[in-house]
Amino acid sequence: MIYSISLSGLIVVFTVLFFVFFVGKQLILITNKFSTNLKNEEKEINKIIDSKISDISEGKGKVIKITKIDS
Repeated sequence: MIYSISLSGLIVVFTVLFFVFFVGKQLILITNKFSTNLKNEEKEINKIIDSKISDISEGKGKVIKITKIDS
C-alpha cells in the first residue's frame, strides 16, 4: 500500500519536472529567436548612425555612446 503511493508520487513528480524542463527549453528557444532579430536591427541602426557621423565629420568623428532621450 505504501509502496504504491510512493511509486505514484514519484511518477507524478518526475512527470511534472520533465514538463517544466521541456516548456522552459521551448520558451528559451522562442525568446532567443526574437532577441536575435532585435540585435540585428540594432546593429543596422548603429551602422547607419556611424556612416552619417562619418559623412558629417569627414571621417574624423567617432560615436562613443548612444543614449535615448525620453520626450
